[in-house]
Amino acid sequence: MLVMKNHPCLMAPWHYFGRCIKGGGPFAFKMAHGLEIWDYASQNLEFNKLFNGGMACTARVVMKAILTGYEHGFDSIGSLVDVGGGTGGAVAEIVKAYPNSRVSILICRIDSDCIKILKSCQKVIPEKSWKIIIVDIVLEPNGEGILDDTGLVFDLLMIAHASGGRERTESEWKKILEGGGFPRYKVIKIPTIASIVEAYPM
Repeated sequence: MLVMKNHPCLMAPWHYFGRCIKGGGPFAFKMAHGLEIWDYASQNLEFNKLFNGGMACTARVVMKAILTGYEHGFDSIGSLVDVGGGTGGAVAEIVKAYPNSRVSILICRIDSDCIKILKSCQKVIPEKSWKIIIVDIVLEPNGEGILDDTGLVFDLLMIAHASGGRERTESEWKKILEGGGFPRYKVIKIPTIASIVEAYPM
């Protein structure tokens, strides 16, 4: 991840950061390269390999914390779809720990269309007892969480490199979940910067 984030392709957007904030867009990565990051990666194999390697490395580290801190969270799951799964690093770790799970990877761009994605998930979840599991940073509303400073750095990274993504507080997650048809949820803290948001349909 460190090598990836210091690659010239990902350093260049920071030179457009102020202009991006003042002008309200397009996003800094697109200003620097003329393409959004996903399109750029699809056309640049070297960067694609570096990006996927960095994300897979991060997934291995984070998944250790998830499998430790989310004890029994995957026990009853027979089938799992990984939305935004990249090359499948996260689900590979889950399958190692839960070899009887059937796993699918759905690669998509998660941005301001989170609610649309959740609505699609809600349509295919057949029972109220089924759940979605979101692994992401959940910021404290007053910014005083023990890892909130780091979370805000990730927020800046999202502005510089992603297309509309950002880190959110629990109340912001609540609004998205309710809009997507998952009004029942709980936030589970685990020993890493990310938290688990476990949400259930209506």
